Amino acid sequence: MAGKVWAIIEDSRGNIWFGRDGFGASRYDGRSFTHFTKEDCLCSNNVASIVEDAAGSLWFGSITSDFPPIKEGGVARYDGKTFTQFPDVKGLSAGDVYYVCVDRAGSIWVAAVGVGAYRFDGSGFTLFDKTDRPDRAQNFAIQAFVEDRHGTKWFGLSGGLFRFDGSAFVNVTRGGPWEAR
Repeated sequence: MAGKVWAIIEDSRGNIWFGRDGFGASRYDGRSFTHFTKEDCLCSNNVASIVEDAAGSLWFGSITSDFPPIKEGGVARYDGKTFTQFPDVKGLSAGDVYYVCVDRAGSIWVAAVGVGAYRFDGSGFTLFDKTDRPDRAQNFAIQAFVEDRHGTKWFGLSGGLFRFDGSAFVNVTRGGPWEAR
């Protein structure tokens, strides 16, 4: 398999999925590979993130092409038969989505670079784009996520570590603004 591999997951059916730089996504079922590209309705052939939701659908975060520069990227959901894109949601098409993740409640989080983070709760998207440090989160380039055992959501952005307080992203600094548990 040629090119960089940006993401690897095993889905609930035992398939291994690979997000590839310039080659879309590939599924390995234990015997053979199946390849998916923009022709199959991925937003881009540069797949940076893959996650599975509680219903078994896969979400693919993809990014724009640098060489040549093409305005593509976004997020697509695959239900096992067809891909669905979200062109009416700002930042979820023709934009960089480096990271897609799922929280303990089963909500999907989509990091739309330059826009903010969307939470999809099964029926619609809610945008969160507020922060106490706009100078550090101006691009909302999220690269990492974890939800701790207390339910606190932590996000690694290009500008540092942030904690989600339920409505905004709070920059975590030494001796940060949260209460110890």
